[in-house]
Amino acid sequence: MEGSIVENTVYAPLLEQDSILLAVSEGCSYGKCAFCDFANDQYRVFPLEWVEKNASYLATEAGEKTSLFLLGQNSLSLPSSHLLKILEFVKFYFPKVDRVSMYARAEDINAKSEHDLSLLRDRGLSSLHIGLESGSDEVLSLMNKGITAAELLAACQKLDALALAYHFTIIGGLGGKRFSAIHREKTAELLNRLKPASIWQLKLFIWPNTPLAKMRDRGDFIELSPLEVLMEERDLIAKLELEDCLFIDTTVLNQYTIMGRLPETKASLISTMDRLIESSGP
Repeated sequence: MEGSIVENTVYAPLLEQDSILLAVSEGCSYGKCAFCDFANDQYRVFPLEWVEKNASYLATEAGEKTSLFLLGQNSLSLPSSHLLKILEFVKFYFPKVDRVSMYARAEDINAKSEHDLSLLRDRGLSSLHIGLESGSDEVLSLMNKGITAAELLAACQKLDALALAYHFTIIGGLGGKRFSAIHREKTAELLNRLKPASIWQLKLFIWPNTPLAKMRDRGDFIELSPLEVLMEERDLIAKLELEDCLFIDTTVLNQYTIMGRLPETKASLISTMDRLIESSGP
């Protein structure tokens, strides 16, 4: 990570690629999702003294950047007092920063009081990146996500009420062949009840030594082909009725990136996908 004393692999959202990256934790406090390789990593929270030292170091490299991302797979799980202190560091060492974001699980949001979330917002937190992955309870359960669609909905409605923006990642093909239709239908249904600033779809990658890899090897999970994932995604987008939401997929057919703002570019996105499907068919 440029300008940091953290040397491990960095996991930050696509939209934060130009942000200052300040590590506050490593790994995921949950770490039980069947598809995720973080279950094999140690979770740790960096001491405040270390975070401040790193912030001081990064301040010499920040230049004119005005956004900052707190690294860690669900940093919102940290105690509010801990996060408020970190936001004090941000304000002191990065006076030009006017946007701070971090990863969060829905359970992290639901565990915070509205008072604490308001304090974090008022101290500089502007948005959260949430791994929604699927709106289907069947798929969420299969993947041991540890959350239900209703809990995801409640978390994001709390953010809406507090004017805190949120961004989603969803995973194409996460239901496999068995649950592809319900994954598509229920994900679109949940998204249409929310107000995400952006949606980043990624194709499912099955990491070695994960519960999902074992399911696949036993024949209990059958992967979709890249073309089937694209067809699933095309039908999902057709069902979306979102306002002012950026849609991105960097994994189309394992080689293309598509991007557009909904609803303005919805027809264009679908047309592009139709052409790719037609050109990739038998």
